[in-house]
Amino acid sequence: MIFHAVKQTCFADAAADLFFTEQVKPLLEKRCYSCHNAEKQKGGLRLDSREAVLRGGENDPAAVVGKPEQSLLVHAVLHRKTELEMPPKEKLTATEIGLLERWVRDGLSWPAQVKLTAPAPVVVPTGEHVGDAWHDIRNPIVKIFKGERLDLWSLKPVERPELPRIRQSRWSRSGIDYFVMAGLEKAHLEPAPE
Repeated sequence: MIFHAVKQTCFADAAADLFFTEQVKPLLEKRCYSCHNAEKQKGGLRLDSREAVLRGGENDPAAVVGKPEQSLLVHAVLHRKTELEMPPKEKLTATEIGLLERWVRDGLSWPAQVKLTAPAPVVVPTGEHVGDAWHDIRNPIVKIFKGERLDLWSLKPVERPELPRIRQSRWSRSGIDYFVMAGLEKAHLEPAPE
């Protein structure tokens, strides 16, 4: 019976270590490491080791083992406190938050040999053309977003929209005028005289 309990514990530890290595580590490197590492510690916080997470920064420990609801790290990524919203520019996705909550709930596993590193920059030989993020995996956007979020308007190819139908087409001199006139007609307004 004792052997069975030890065997179960070993499997649970191995699963937790694998979860950290495959899910949590890349998330911390991608979204947290640039501001919370050995050289730069915003809020006095490092997130590059289990000990650093437990030690915390200026605002006490970053995590309470087994208690995500009491962990500042979880509160910060949920953006529940204005003064403690991390990352500050863009909130983590619900999936990413769920990964951190699970990690804290399951005991903050962090295999001793695993070290966080900054994501490596994509190197393209000088003079070689890099294609768009949909077709060229060397495109830095693919690495930054790990193949996700490629639906951003700024990454989409420029397209010429179809001109709207308007009643007073002779007023319009260019394609832009069609859009202006469509807005005026929708608001039941007339253009100003020339």
